[in-house]
Amino acid sequence: MRATVCVLLCTLAASGCASLPGEDSRDRLEESAVTRTGETLAHHVDQAALDAAATEVERLLAEPLDRERAVRIALLNHRDVQAQFAALEVAGGEYFDAVAVRNPVLDVEALWPASGGGPAWELGLSQSLLGLLMRPSRRQIAGDALAAAEADAMAAVLDVMREAELAWVRAQADAQRVEMLTRSVAATEAAVATMDALYSAGNVHRLAVARERQLHEDTRLRLFRAEARAQTSAEALNRALGLWDAQTEWALTGRLPELPETPARVDDLEREATDNSLALAALEHRVHAAGRRLGVADTTALLPKLEVGVTAERERGGGWERGPALEFELPVFDQGQGRRARARGALAKLQHEWWQQAVEVRSHARVAAYHVEAAREQAWHARTVMLPLSAEVLDLTVRDWNAMHAGPLELLGARRAQIEAGLHYIASLEEYWTARAGAEDLRRGGRGAHALEFADRSTGSADAAGGH
Repeated sequence: MRATVCVLLCTLAASGCASLPGEDSRDRLEESAVTRTGETLAHHVDQAALDAAATEVERLLAEPLDRERAVRIALLNHRDVQAQFAALEVAGGEYFDAVAVRNPVLDVEALWPASGGGPAWELGLSQSLLGLLMRPSRRQIAGDALAAAEADAMAAVLDVMREAELAWVRAQADAQRVEMLTRSVAATEAAVATMDALYSAGNVHRLAVARERQLHEDTRLRLFRAEARAQTSAEALNRALGLWDAQTEWALTGRLPELPETPARVDDLEREATDNSLALAALEHRVHAAGRRLGVADTTALLPKLEVGVTAERERGGGWERGPALEFELPVFDQGQGRRARARGALAKLQHEWWQQAVEVRSHARVAAYHVEAAREQAWHARTVMLPLSAEVLDLTVRDWNAMHAGPLELLGARRAQIEAGLHYIASLEEYWTARAGAEDLRRGGRGAHALEFADRSTGSADAAGGH
């Protein structure tokens, strides 16, 4: 019996000396971020680290904010990133609790006779033998759960990156609309003044002046709406970057990037998105864990409890008697049917979820690839065809107007078309970089779904700025 007690105590001591795996998980998160995105993460463990990050954010905000700076600031400053480090610490603690050897139970009883005298003692020390036997299975299940938590944490970091990039694209596009419409308002105001002078000289009808003023006021209304939208987008960018107080005093670069000369590679996006998907990886680990839980449920169905130990008894005034102790449940009523049914259902549910997630990832990848190519074609057409054509039409119409070969209605239409062409070009650039952000997010292993809204951004953006 002394050997049995020694084995139990040594096993418990070894379990108590095991280290928590949370630190290793945090290291793996940092390595995964570099591998998938090329960006580095920093775990802000104390106030000094938080202060250092704030100083770096301040340095980055001192320069005009481009996409790269926006993403870097988000990774440094957005507290959801730090929350993932904390989540991994929680997951590490859960892993430790799952694999740790259960503490032995010491049972002490003392009985005093009613007539007086010394007590009789009974001591018992027991340990779950079934728990020790199933510990390897628990370790595998806990390892799968920890791996799923690590995949979830990396997916959340990618969400922060994607939202920062999308928020920057929207804020920059809206600021660019405001700039263009401000110039348009100034131009239409000058045109109204010219028409007023011509009307005073008797060279045009009052209707021409009214139409010119109508275009001017319509453009002003678009500017008002664009300014409101730009303010909203700026606040969305503040949220995406985790900025507040003095940090919100930043400036944008002024322009969305022009189309790259070389089209983005999207021909293999479906395979890459499927291979790298963190959502699929997390579900796969959970499927493995559920399968192992089903195995445990089957194994322990008829013997859910088995404890072994030693017991010692000392009679009043006598010596000690020692012997082994064994305790187990008799499966008379509960034979594990409920546990096995739950385990089977949980496994089937996760298998179906994995399959559906695979369908959605592949579909999102195909949609993203199409959107990148379509948005590039649209933006290229707007830049190389529509903008030059609208400028040419306006120049020719102005020349015909000066030669009295075109009326005010034609001139008005040409000016309106140039404004529309400018807004459509900004919208097409916004759509292209939004589609690119979604495709890159999928390639890294992210969800990408929020970046896959492919409406007619030209019309939508013009409407948002006041057009119809």
